[in-house]
Amino acid sequence: MPRTLCQAMLVALLIAGALGPASPLASGAPSKLTWKGDPQAVAEVQAAFKRFAAARSWRSRTISGEGTTTVAFVAPDRTHTITVRGGKTEEVFVIGGQMWTKTGGSCTKLPISMKLPSPGDLLSLEPEEPTTITVTRGGVETIQGAVMQTYLVTSVTNDLTTRSKIYVAKTGGLVRRIVNLDETPPSTTDFFDYGAPITIRPPC
Repeated sequence: MPRTLCQAMLVALLIAGALGPASPLASGAPSKLTWKGDPQAVAEVQAAFKRFAAARSWRSRTISGEGTTTVAFVAPDRTHTITVRGGKTEEVFVIGGQMWTKTGGSCTKLPISMKLPSPGDLLSLEPEEPTTITVTRGGVETIQGAVMQTYLVTSVTNDLTTRSKIYVAKTGGLVRRIVNLDETPPSTTDFFDYGAPITIRPPC
């Protein structure tokens, strides 16, 4: 799957698979995941991402030093991704197992078949390597008039450490923003239009 296509879902489920029941654990195998930090904060972050995974539709916008990526998602398997980088725009559509790209006015249906993992699919995954997740409750901030509880989430797998700041709406408990603190400058992904009537059709 192209990075631009899955970026929003993977950044939203930044611990991809670490926020829900682990498949190996369900079969009796020990989990490779360890949670640390405030137990209440851990529970609140888990609940927020489970609500995200259950949403039937949403849009996101990621702004980074590389450009801007906008994603529209409709459950169970439709996405429309628009990436603007260096003055060029690329669109990727995925519907079921089919993929289309649009660049410079040209539209192409790709001769490949792929299954787009849903947020729920990602939540069911167990980390491949031992992973420690530490959740720290931050302060209360306001985004576009909405009050947010913030959390600092640090994930450590082997020698790889990732840090993100998560904003969860006080009303509704949905994830509204994730900031990747490991990028310079930090990239920001905003989530909006939860449950909106989004239509994604084949572009050509």
